[in-house]
Amino acid sequence: MQADGLLKIVIGGSDKKRNRIVVPFTQDPYKNEKINSFHYIAAQGDHGYIGVFYADGNEMGSLIQRPEVTKTIEQYSDFSSDISTWNSKALKKAADTVNVNRNDGFPGRILIRGGDDLLVVLPAESALKFARVFLEEASGDGSPFKEGICGGLVLSQPSMPFSILFSKAEELAVNAKKQMWLLKQDARTGSSDTSRSPKQKSALDFMVVTSPLLEPLGSQPERQHYILPDGRNYAFLTARPYLVDELGKLVKHIRCLKDMETPRRTFIDLKNIFYPSEITEDRVDAQGRFVKLAALADRLGVLYSKNAETYKGLLMKEFLEHDNWRFVDRNGIKRSAQRTWQADIVELVDFC
Repeated sequence: MQADGLLKIVIGGSDKKRNRIVVPFTQDPYKNEKINSFHYIAAQGDHGYIGVFYADGNEMGSLIQRPEVTKTIEQYSDFSSDISTWNSKALKKAADTVNVNRNDGFPGRILIRGGDDLLVVLPAESALKFARVFLEEASGDGSPFKEGICGGLVLSQPSMPFSILFSKAEELAVNAKKQMWLLKQDARTGSSDTSRSPKQKSALDFMVVTSPLLEPLGSQPERQHYILPDGRNYAFLTARPYLVDELGKLVKHIRCLKDMETPRRTFIDLKNIFYPSEITEDRVDAQGRFVKLAALADRLGVLYSKNAETYKGLLMKEFLEHDNWRFVDRNGIKRSAQRTWQADIVELVDFC
C-alpha cells in the first residue's frame, strides 16, 4: 500500500478490520526485490554476518534554535529541506560505493531515511565502507550538519533479535557523539592537542555482537589492563569510536595486510599477543612495548621477504600509534587512557 509518499505495511492481514496494525515507513529508493530477509542479506557476504548501521545528526536541537539558521518559517523550511537533501546525497554516494561491480542491485535494505536519521542493514563486508562513506559525505564541506553526524554500526549474525541490534546501534551512535563532544570541549579550552580537534565532526563507534546478553557500553571496563615489570599500570582502550579520517586509515592498514595475503594464522597470533588468555609480566617491556610483536614482525619478514619492510612498518609503528582519549568510567568518573588500534584490527579483519 502507498499513501502520502509512504509505504504501509499491514500487520495482521488486510481482511481483519479490528486487529490489524498499519505501519508507515519511507520508501526505499534502492529497494532490491530479491531481498526478503536478513539471512539473505548475510548470505551475500563471505562470513554470514549483517551490519546494522544507524546515523543521527549531532546537536540538531540546538542547531535548529540558532537564529541565523531558523529565524523565520521560510528559513526553517529551507533548513529542513537542506538536511533531507544532504542526507539523500550522502546516501547515494555510499550506496554507489557498495554497488560497484554488482549486477544484482543494492545489497541491503534501508529501513529509516528521514531528516538527519538513517538506518540501513547490509552484508557486514559492505557495512563498514558504507558507513564511512556516508558519514564522510554527510559532514563534508557545505553540509547543513554544522555540528557533524555520528553513527553506530553493529556486526552480527542475522539470527540475533533485531530489537537488540537496533538498540545497540543507537547506543553506539550516542557513544560516538559523547566522544565528539569531549574532543570539541578540549579544543575550545585548549586542554588537548589542537590537531586532535575533529575536522569533519563525525565519528563511528562499532562492535561485533555474538551474544544477546549485552551490557550497556558505559558499564564496559577498559579493553585490557596491563601491569608492567616496573610496577606501572597501563589501561589500554580500543580506539573506538573513530573519527571518520581515522577509520579510513584503520581500514587501509587492514586491507594492506590482506592484500599481501597475510595468512589467517597471523591475525590469531596478533590476538594472542594483544589479548592472551593469561596475562604475564613478560608480555611488555618497561616502555610498554609488546615483546612478542617484534618477533612476529621478524618471522613474517623472513617468510615473506618482499614484504618484510611493510610488515615491520605496520606492526611496529602504525598499529601501535596511540593518544590519550577521555572517557567516563562505570562509576561516572572522568578518566583518560591510552587509545590503541589492536583490538579493532583483529576484530574487523573479516569485514574489511
